Amino acid sequence: MKSPFTAAVITVLLSALAAGHALAESPAEKSLRQDGRDVRKDLKHDAKEVDKGASHAAKEADRTDNHLDKERHREDKKLDKEYKKTL
Repeated sequence: MKSPFTAAVITVLLSALAAGHALAESPAEKSLRQDGRDVRKDLKHDAKEVDKGASHAAKEADRTDNHLDKERHREDKKLDKEYKKTL
């Protein structure tokens, strides 16, 4: 009785070890997964940098527009003063 029972237990243990080993990742698979994570991280970083650049460009354009508006306003005031002087 002990012999068939022992053989069954050993068979179950060996199959469990073999299944665990079969489910483990190879170094190549680990490397591929890490490369995928690195690529996703780089793409996310690049997207953030592009967003920062676009935001900066928009702010710079707003500042330029405001500056030009102020200059136009000053010029208009000068022209109004000159026009009033001539009248």
